[in-house]
Amino acid sequence: DLLLDGWVLLITEGYAAGTPTLERALSAFRSRESISEEEEIRWLWFACHTAYELWDDETWHELSIRQVQLARAAGALAELPIALNSLAGASLFAGDFAAAVAQIEEAEAVTEVTRNRLAPYGRLLLAAGQGREAAGSELIESSKDEVVRRGEGLGLAVINWAAALFYNGLGRYADA
Repeated sequence: DLLLDGWVLLITEGYAAGTPTLERALSAFRSRESISEEEEIRWLWFACHTAYELWDDETWHELSIRQVQLARAAGALAELPIALNSLAGASLFAGDFAAAVAQIEEAEAVTEVTRNRLAPYGRLLLAAGQGREAAGSELIESSKDEVVRRGEGLGLAVINWAAALFYNGLGRYADA
């Protein structure tokens, strides 16, 4: 409830109004107070996104690790790539490219085995973070087409953010 209430406040009344409630929600997720494992599995992706949006990298990393652990323990192969991509993003922000690569490769292996369609968010963020122009440009365009075709608005936002990071890093400000 705190997570949803905080986002409603953030969207309707602004960052200053929503942030305290969202911080309480993240604190509840970190302490696991009043939240069941089933609720964690269902809501951790949103809590991770919230931590990212609040620039709380430590919480983002911690909750992403928990999300991966829960998905593995539950055998939730549809959730595991999402959790691994979140953890890869947190690892990238921490500068741990080796961990991010391992997490992205595991996510890709799971999606290949399960034939679950997921845009290559982790791979895209890695290419953007590393400034690999050819790989990044190709991933941006193919990923945009894919998420638009599937109607994934949040996915398009992630891709556009990664594109801005990528093109700014290359000094291509008009493209960013």
